[in-house]
Amino acid sequence: MIIRIALLPIHPDKMEEFKPLLEEFVGATQQEDGVNLCLPTTMLHETCTIVLIEEYASESAFRAHCQQDYSKQMLFLLPDFLAGVPEFRTYNVSTMTVHPHA
Repeated sequence: MIIRIALLPIHPDKMEEFKPLLEEFVGATQQEDGVNLCLPTTMLHETCTIVLIEEYASESAFRAHCQQDYSKQMLFLLPDFLAGVPEFRTYNVSTMTVHPHA
């Protein structure tokens, strides 16, 4: 399983313009095979920082997502809305083993 977390600092003056683009991206992503979750939210005290949490069933599902036209379009348009440097973190949960405390 792959978890992707994106922190997108959106310029306050461009947030309303960004929301429909984000909604379209999220809606299309949620329809993909292998997507378990695509959840946009904001940071508690930084409401202009979008936190996008994505969960993919496999690495191949994540790679397929990255090749979608709407994913490429989002990355192309995103710089016009940013107020700072975005952060993208990708985690391979399948490689982790969690042992509960005895």
